[in-house]
Amino acid sequence: MSKTYVSPVIVTSLNSLKINNEFSDNILESLNRLSDKGHSVIVVSNNYFDKKVKENLSTKGIICMREVGRQDGKIIQKIAEKNEINTYDVVVLSSKEEDLSMGKRGGAVVLSASWASTNREPNEHNHLSNSYGIPIEKIEDLEHIIEIMRVYPGDWWFYAKKDNYKLYSLADFSTHLKSYDQEKFAKKLTSIVKNGTSFDNLHLNSILALLTRSFLINKEQYPEKQLFGVYPSSKSKNDDTEVLSNFTHRFRTVVSTVRLAKRGEPLFIRHKESIKRSNAKNINRNDPTDQIQSIHINPFYKGKIKGRHIIIIDDCTTYGISIAVAAAFLKKAGASAISGITIGKFGDRLKCYNIDIKSDPFTPVQSFSVDESEFEEIFNSKSHNLECIMNMLTH
Repeated sequence: MSKTYVSPVIVTSLNSLKINNEFSDNILESLNRLSDKGHSVIVVSNNYFDKKVKENLSTKGIICMREVGRQDGKIIQKIAEKNEINTYDVVVLSSKEEDLSMGKRGGAVVLSASWASTNREPNEHNHLSNSYGIPIEKIEDLEHIIEIMRVYPGDWWFYAKKDNYKLYSLADFSTHLKSYDQEKFAKKLTSIVKNGTSFDNLHLNSILALLTRSFLINKEQYPEKQLFGVYPSSKSKNDDTEVLSNFTHRFRTVVSTVRLAKRGEPLFIRHKESIKRSNAKNINRNDPTDQIQSIHINPFYKGKIKGRHIIIIDDCTTYGISIAVAAAFLKKAGASAISGITIGKFGDRLKCYNIDIKSDPFTPVQSFSVDESEFEEIFNSKSHNLECIMNMLTH
């Protein structure tokens, strides 16, 4: 099967090209390399460009474009149309609030330049990179992420639909019957997602960029009024500080303009430690009872779930139990739709559950029932390989 590669377009502002308020030669050379590889690099400003600055950027293959009111994001659509690509193939390197608004409203993948100064304090570390967008610590990281996006096909590896929830998975985490390289990749990817210790991890941010792009490709499937949450780990401290929690907060700041989730307030509370199914022996891994009896919805979100589309992030799944359990609690709380997104899935096996929570979902469950049923639709992209990022994550 032939592969179709798309060259992402980079859009940024003058502020992102500077360190300590001075143009950085290293940043300009990096953008020049991207331009030489066929990527359009565009600096957008609400104001007119200084003639000398414009001439200097032109020698680096950088295009200057004035767009009054760029914050509305319409310039992203214009750039995408001119380059005959989709808006999710545009990468906005942000360092100002205007950049963030331009990228989010335009449907682009938004990265945050950690080196740039803030809007208000020229010598202060970029406050946007602390909370918003996909952070990159150095300009070379941008080149890395752009290359992954260039050759990665996008979209989901696995998809399943039930009347009350959907499940999407980015990558195949299976190692069974795989080549050595694929097995190594799956183990590396699992380790990155589960054991990352900081959010300046280039590999983790690369995965976040791919997840963001896959979400944006299918954005019409996710209704507005979105609330994002994380499915808690088996030993969650309920303080919203896990690697996946920060990952999810970053994710929602890029793909959603609605702010309903609050840092420090996890959507679910793990009121007692659950059995870690991946390591447990002599248990029925298809039985969701332990998960149902060990979580409840955080009372902080009372009144914030009804009528909302809830998006639950989990690191990986095998049979889909975590998403089914989360969906049951959220449905009881009045959610209009539930989508579960996992970074990885082990194999193409999946169980469909009808779980009826019969007590208050904001407290430990008192009564429930479980029946198995069938999914309306299951899609597994057998040809959706990850060769493009395998080499980058296994060395």
